[in-house]
Amino acid sequence: MSARLFEKCPSDRLEKPYFRLPGPRVSCANFLSYLKVFVPKNVDKPAFFAFLKNDVTSSGTQVIKFHNVNINKGNYYNPTTGIFTAPRQGIYQISCTIVGYGTGVFQYQITLNGKSFTLGNTSTGGSWNSQTSTVLMDLKQGDRVYVESRGGSQKVHANSNSYFSGYLLQ
Repeated sequence: MSARLFEKCPSDRLEKPYFRLPGPRVSCANFLSYLKVFVPKNVDKPAFFAFLKNDVTSSGTQVIKFHNVNINKGNYYNPTTGIFTAPRQGIYQISCTIVGYGTGVFQYQITLNGKSFTLGNTSTGGSWNSQTSTVLMDLKQGDRVYVESRGGSQKVHANSNSYFSGYLLQ
C-alpha cells in the first residue's frame, strides 16, 4: 500500500473507482462521507483589516477602536471593542499602522490579554508621522489582541491612514 493517506486505484480493476484509506476499500460516495466527518467544516483562515473611522484623541491608556472594517473573515474582530479574539491556536501575523496627527507623537502598543506585546510610537518633526508594527504571535484559542494608546493626551489621524490587521498563518 502507498505511504499516502489515500490514492485512487486504477479503474480497470473495479467497475467503480475507489480510494485506499487505512482500512477497507472505500467507494467515491463513501469517501465524500468520510471527508464530511473527518475534515474540519471551517477550513477558512481568520483574517481582519480595519481602519480608523474618525481621528482619535486619547488620554492615558485606552483601546483604539478601528471601526471601518474592510475584511473580517469569521467575524473574530469586534469593531465595537477594537479587540481581535483568536478562534483557534496558531501563528498569527498582526500589524498596525498609526499616523500621528500633525507634528504630535503618538505612543501605542499591541496588547495581548492585557499585557504589552510590543511598543511603538510615531516620530516628532515634520507632520503626519507614522509607524507600522508587524509581529508574529503564537496565539491560543480565546487570546485577545488589540492596539492601545499609552501616555498623555495624543491624537491619531483616521481615514485610510491608520489601520489594524491580522490573519492566521498556520
